[in-house]
Amino acid sequence: MNTIQPLVPRLPGSKQAHLTLWEPILTAHPYHTIIEPYAGGLWTTMALLQAKNPTVKTVICGEVDPSLRGLYAAWYNPHLRPVIDRLLSKWQQESVTDIWPTLKTLYEASWRSIRNRNVYVAAGVALRWLAFSGKLCHAQRDKRKLNISQSRQQVKYWGSFKLDYPIAPKRFTCYQTATSILWPSHDPVLTVIDPPYAGVMGTPTRRSGVYLGPSYFRHEPHSQETYNMAIHSVETALAHKTTVAIACNYHNPQLDHDYQNLAATHEYVVFQTKVDIPAKLNNGTKPTKIENLYIDTYWVFCRPNDPLIGVLD
Repeated sequence: MNTIQPLVPRLPGSKQAHLTLWEPILTAHPYHTIIEPYAGGLWTTMALLQAKNPTVKTVICGEVDPSLRGLYAAWYNPHLRPVIDRLLSKWQQESVTDIWPTLKTLYEASWRSIRNRNVYVAAGVALRWLAFSGKLCHAQRDKRKLNISQSRQQVKYWGSFKLDYPIAPKRFTCYQTATSILWPSHDPVLTVIDPPYAGVMGTPTRRSGVYLGPSYFRHEPHSQETYNMAIHSVETALAHKTTVAIACNYHNPQLDHDYQNLAATHEYVVFQTKVDIPAKLNNGTKPTKIENLYIDTYWVFCRPNDPLIGVLD
């Protein structure tokens, strides 16, 4: 698969590494609509829109982060871009040390505001560009505050950063949550479900094959809530007769069992694939050893008469 231009710079947890494996799935049908209930960087959407012969006309997604929703709006509506670009250019005339508190304050304010202002969008973009690993994580004790640090590697490029916008679809809708999405009734639809991972229930104490910390946006990792997110989104997609659904998560026997039951209930078949994820320690900013920290897993749901089954088998 060709190099894909990202929509969100340095957003961690992307499925870019899986797209080559998914190519037979992504090309099995001329998908007109793609739905990503947990949008993030919209990597699968970017792959389909930037394909050699793109067929996707409509993109529907859900995203809890207000700064990302605003960035999607600017991606779809070019009239919103100049203000964001001017703010990024203005801030880069100051040192990172001076501008860092302002960026954090603006981003934290975006979660409390009912208005999605362009200044919040620009602050989110700038923070992700500068933050270690690109993840904007809330503090454990006070969810209104950020618990992030700067990346020395990224600070070197401060002053030359420019936000680029990849090709946008003809129709785009973003909802505040996955549960508020209005699902289309027409085919063919591809649904890609990549929620905060459920993993093994428990209290995360370290980054390992069992636990992944720190906490996600307003979701405690591996809580019953994240497990329900993984189940509900798949159940909703199958109930609305999506053509193909891809669900991503940790390898989890209970989740696999529940997905098998959902497939049978809604007259789908499901295939599971496990992928070892090699993670560079230290965020790859200097030579370090590489470890397989966890097993990533994806489940593909399709109809029993779908030709895709021959590929999945």
